[in-house]
Amino acid sequence: MPKNKILNYVPKDGFLLMSKRMFDSPAFRSLSSSSIIVYLLLVRRFNGYNNGEIALSCRDCAKYAKISRNTAQRAFFELQEKGFIKLEKQGLFTTKNASTYTLTSTVNSGTILSQPTNDWMRWGSGSN
Repeated sequence: MPKNKILNYVPKDGFLLMSKRMFDSPAFRSLSSSSIIVYLLLVRRFNGYNNGEIALSCRDCAKYAKISRNTAQRAFFELQEKGFIKLEKQGLFTTKNASTYTLTSTVNSGTILSQPTNDWMRWGSGSN
């Protein structure tokens, strides 16, 4: 394959992208394994345009990750506490609407361009 084609090659099934800076951060290294799985599920649902509207329920997390709903709920709280995600709209079980989240490390490339807040970078620095 010619060199320039390699640079433009994107697998048809896509990929998940995470910076080394985030992966090596104190905040990420302190996450529980359940929280890491939930974070990856949220990143998987991001399509480039829906940051702030990423819907994921504790029930779906529990089913996919083979953890309890309570563990999934604790993972969401931990991700919010450490600045990886932000709750935009609380879901309700009675209406069967999942909560929606924003990934703080991602730019939304939709109609509203906003810079990532990277709140996870400030975790543990005494400024939270």
